[in-house]
Amino acid sequence: MAKVKVGIAGCLGRMGQELIKQILSEKKFTFVGGFEHKSHPKVGKELNVVTEIDSKIVVANNAESVFKLADVVIDFTTPQSSLLNAKIASTTKTALVIGTTGINNIQKNKIKNFSKKTPILMSSNMSVGVNLLFDLV
Repeated sequence: MAKVKVGIAGCLGRMGQELIKQILSEKKFTFVGGFEHKSHPKVGKELNVVTEIDSKIVVANNAESVFKLADVVIDFTTPQSSLLNAKIASTTKTALVIGTTGINNIQKNKIKNFSKKTPILMSSNMSVGVNLLFDLV
């Protein structure tokens, strides 16, 4: 069975780094790249130089390049970035997992429209218990 190719939006954030570590530790996944905002000072540097992650993958500033390599991109960034990433996912036909908090109803509706073109899973909290509580309420 082929490995799932995973990209990370916001790869230098706390959650982004933790996700990369987990992906690298799993045999079912391949980490294909991560990206940050183009103005981030660590863009263009290898992960092993700017973090404690053992990977020579260079931090990209071009989200679309990572989307084109990945089967799925995981996004725990900002509402504005998640909306832009959903748009890119819809054009590249790349699955997207969004765990960003603070997305408003207008942004949710736009993301829902993008999900008509590609699979998008969105939850403001990935905890099983919290999602059960959301469902019960």
